[in-house]
Amino acid sequence: MSPARQGPRDYNPAPCRKSGGPDKPTSPPEIGQKLPPSTEEVASAKQIDVAVTSPAGPEIAQHLQSRGCPVCDYLHRVAFDFLSQWQYALSTDDRIQVEFASELGFCPPHAWQLEAVSSPTGSATGYVNLVEHISRTLAHAASSPAGEQSVRALLRVNRSCRVCRLLRDAEQRYIGCLAIFIAEPEGQEVYSHAQGPCLRHLAGLVAVTKDAEIVAYLLGRAAGRFERLAENMEVFAAKISTGDRALCNNDEKDAYWRAITRIVGAKGVVVPLQEEPQ
Repeated sequence: MSPARQGPRDYNPAPCRKSGGPDKPTSPPEIGQKLPPSTEEVASAKQIDVAVTSPAGPEIAQHLQSRGCPVCDYLHRVAFDFLSQWQYALSTDDRIQVEFASELGFCPPHAWQLEAVSSPTGSATGYVNLVEHISRTLAHAASSPAGEQSVRALLRVNRSCRVCRLLRDAEQRYIGCLAIFIAEPEGQEVYSHAQGPCLRHLAGLVAVTKDAEIVAYLLGRAAGRFERLAENMEVFAAKISTGDRALCNNDEKDAYWRAITRIVGAKGVVVPLQEEPQ
């Protein structure tokens, strides 16, 4: 179930905490639900841009219960929260529409995710300035010897997409908090029973972990998880081929999905790699 719409929140970054009250488990919302209009006025694009908080230890412990990658799940929630606020702002605030046009919108994946949570009227209103800007640029390019360059300049790239920047920041924050969590014995105990992150976020976790023993622990646990995934997939395929689907357990049924998630990350989560050329 998707969370209720929230109005813009003030930026109040919290440090990663090692203790605190337990939080109710949450699941990443589905990007694709049409949302009701917000009743709160959006002050500025910047206010929406930084609505990201650092998770506390109990939150991370809950996230590690996921069958998917906990970091990807977190980023999915961040993207949904941002886009659900942005779609209202874009359809009602002239300033946001001007900023959106000046930035040439979002990268292709995030543009479609924005459309998925917007109404047709909201999209039509929000994109007018950008479409008019493109029209003027192309009209000028028609009489210019550098027409091709003008068209290419209109193409969106991930490194300058507002949502991509937000998610890269959220990704770094979360991985840093996860590293702090796993550095403690209690965190390692929770992590030992978890499915673990995808390869991308495992690499990020290893990169910020300074303790060689913990790095060895992380890689060893990951190797063991992939080995069990392979075993579960083989058993699943064998049971299906002999008509014994009813005998498949839950680990065998979703092993292929968990394997793909851990190889490439969660479906629908779009965060460019940090080493993408600038």
